[in-house]
Order: sequence, then C-alpha cells, then structure tokens
Amino acid sequence: MIEEKEILRFYRENKRWLGNVVSNRQYPRILRAMAGAVIEYVIEKREEKHIDR
Repeated sequence: MIEEKEILRFYRENKRWLGNVVSNRQYPRILRAMAGAVIEYVIEKREEKHIDR
C-alpha cells in the first residue's frame, strides 16, 4: 500500500494534471476515477488536520 506521504507528494507535484484529467472526458474513465480519488484523499486529510487542531 502507498504511504500517505507519497500520495500527498504526488498530489503537490501533479495537482494541475490531476484536475485536467478529472475534467477531461477524453481520458479513460478509470484514470479519471483514480485522479479523483487522489484529490478526494488529499481533501479528506486536510479536513482531518483542520478539525484535529
């Protein structure tokens, strides 16, 4: 399983590309779903850290 740090680093380095993939129907559905899952994961982690403070 991929560690949280790796996912967050991947998001930081690729957030523009991830957003483009999610919004572009020319990409395969599975790739769009995976990009969306990365974005959702980061949002949830940010919310958890904000709530825990």
